[in-house]
Amino acid sequence: MKEGGFHLPCGHCVNSVDDYVGIEFKDYIVDRGDMEHGGGMGMVYMPVCKPCLPWYERRLKARITSQ
Repeated sequence: MKEGGFHLPCGHCVNSVDDYVGIEFKDYIVDRGDMEHGGGMGMVYMPVCKPCLPWYERRLKARITSQ
């Protein structure tokens, strides 16, 4: 990738907002501000590159929230 790109949580680097999408999926999360009560199921929101999107849709039942 060219200089000036930014890294996504999926591990890839993109150069433009056109190269990724926002997704959401349900996962076990822990509220770090309240660790003594543990965690629970909640919605996770994150950007992923378009080539990785099918994997997140299949494995995590993620859905697109923004393009």
